Amino acid sequence: MYLQVVAATKYIRKGENKLLQRYIVDLSSYSDDESEKLYEILDGTAFMCNFVANKPKVYEVFWEHKDSIESILHIPSDFVTHFQ
Repeated sequence: MYLQVVAATKYIRKGENKLLQRYIVDLSSYSDDESEKLYEILDGTAFMCNFVANKPKVYEVFWEHKDSIESILHIPSDFVTHFQ
């Protein structure tokens, strides 16, 4: 299974026609312990979660879950940026 790029920021899983939403999640306001716990939840729930270079505790996330990142991690919406 691989990703097909559609309009630069939208991704579709080949053969499934499921649109993946792309986000940047900034957990830098949290302590190391808390951000690690949140990252583990995020990485386990997201389709894909990547570290952002030179930005500790900031992640690029590809999301297909019906619930929002904010509701799953219990974080403020200010910490999540959606790319359309």
